[in-house]
Amino acid sequence: MRRPLPRPLVVAQQVVVLFLLANLLTLPWAPAWDPDPLPFRNPLPAAWIERCPQGFFLTWLGQPVLPPRQGQPFRILMVGSSAMQGGGVSPFQSIPGRLQSLLDEQGRQVEVINAGVPGSDSGLQRRTVREGLEWLEPDLVVVYCGNNEYHRLRAYKEQHPLWTARTERLRSLLERTPLYRWLASRFRVVDQAATMEGVHIEELKSRITAQDRPLVEDFYRSNLARMGEACQQSGVPLVLCAVAVNEMYPPEYGRPDRDPDLDSRLADARMQGTLERSMEEELRRHPELAWLHYQQGCRRSDAGRLAEAAVELGAAVGLDPEPSRATPAFVGLVRAAARTSGALFVDIPAALRQEHGPVLGDQLFLDFCHFLPEGNQSVARALLLCLDRARLLPAPGSSPAPVEQDPLALEVFSCYLARPDPRPARNRLPRPGSDLELRSRLPAEGTVAGETLRGHLEFVALRPAEAEARYRKALTLAPSRPALWRNLGYALLLGRSPKAALECWAAADLRTPTSSRGGPAWLRGLSTGSEP
Repeated sequence: MRRPLPRPLVVAQQVVVLFLLANLLTLPWAPAWDPDPLPFRNPLPAAWIERCPQGFFLTWLGQPVLPPRQGQPFRILMVGSSAMQGGGVSPFQSIPGRLQSLLDEQGRQVEVINAGVPGSDSGLQRRTVREGLEWLEPDLVVVYCGNNEYHRLRAYKEQHPLWTARTERLRSLLERTPLYRWLASRFRVVDQAATMEGVHIEELKSRITAQDRPLVEDFYRSNLARMGEACQQSGVPLVLCAVAVNEMYPPEYGRPDRDPDLDSRLADARMQGTLERSMEEELRRHPELAWLHYQQGCRRSDAGRLAEAAVELGAAVGLDPEPSRATPAFVGLVRAAARTSGALFVDIPAALRQEHGPVLGDQLFLDFCHFLPEGNQSVARALLLCLDRARLLPAPGSSPAPVEQDPLALEVFSCYLARPDPRPARNRLPRPGSDLELRSRLPAEGTVAGETLRGHLEFVALRPAEAEARYRKALTLAPSRPALWRNLGYALLLGRSPKAALECWAAADLRTPTSSRGGPAWLRGLSTGSEP
């Protein structure tokens, strides 16, 4: 005779049966499961691309792109955030812009599309890849992302102070069940928290904890994998790039929480000439302090001990309590995602170290993650070399004949926006090539060169209305100069006025000598009657 089950076990069985039954009953009405953590479900309102009635697409940066058509050149879609977009430089000096120039010099029939959007993270870039594959039909996708992975989480924590990574993992586990999703959709209170749109990341007071990092890294890893899946389904090769950052930029946006006792001990050691030994002792005592590693790295860099400096500075970036850039751990995540998806992995930091030395710092970067023009050039060269070795590009052709560029054309403008120096010094002269250095020697306002160059600075700062006003003043002084009309066209495209931009390009073409006419490829393609 079978013994009856203990009552607690019977109750447990009944609860399980009721739970499974409730899940089956609520399945038709439950919302679809979203694998993204809740803090990452607030997408940016800005679209990275839009259709224009004139028959072409316009990217966030104002780059015109023709709809897919038979016989179009090989097309590369380059996805990322402001480091890809070219924050602080003109579009022609960005990574995509420099890559396009290198390809043109080799006679390769390739169109490079800059799909970088400032402030975007891998979740939004995953959407860019999916939509870009559908709308533009690229032949190759290049992804360079990782600098904004912590920003949306910090904004969410600012709005929801009681949120923790532990409760998020529990909620994410429960959300896999239809019953929980149905109950959440019925009883979830509408979030009345103020929007964080327009709030700079430096203004947020929320902090990233050690428990938050695995959640962010999992989200980053998942998005890279889903980009790989999307490209595999479309049959388009994918290139995943590890992100390089400025290791000489201090952690915590240059405003660390300092320990007065620690500062006092280090000051005493400096007076006694024992700073080196004291720093090593403090690092053994506090290996988690990013600021200590940063100071030690700077000291060793100043002493010419660059290999040791690179280790300390890399540790400072990885331990930064308020991450504002990709961490060293992201390199491994990108490499693993490329291996899993069959994508080509390009180690940009390693390539830059090979060319510029073990410490990646102010010789390449404007600030903590945005490149100088020469930094973008180095990245483009490294990327081109890897793509060529992997045979992912069309064969080189005959190099085009050199075209004499107007010195006032935006295409040749290579100055960059000067960023605040985290380590200011008295009487420091503006860095050569910066807008501050250019402003000190600008031609007078009211002249063609003066107005045009000031318009270029406004354009690089992404102020299209101000750039347009400057370009129009220059045109009143030299209306027959084709480059000035093209400059105005670029500003109008950036300002989302494609119809007026086309009129400017037509005016430029009329003022160009007959032997040099034709305009850019997108404009020639549009004139053939391509339809969206």
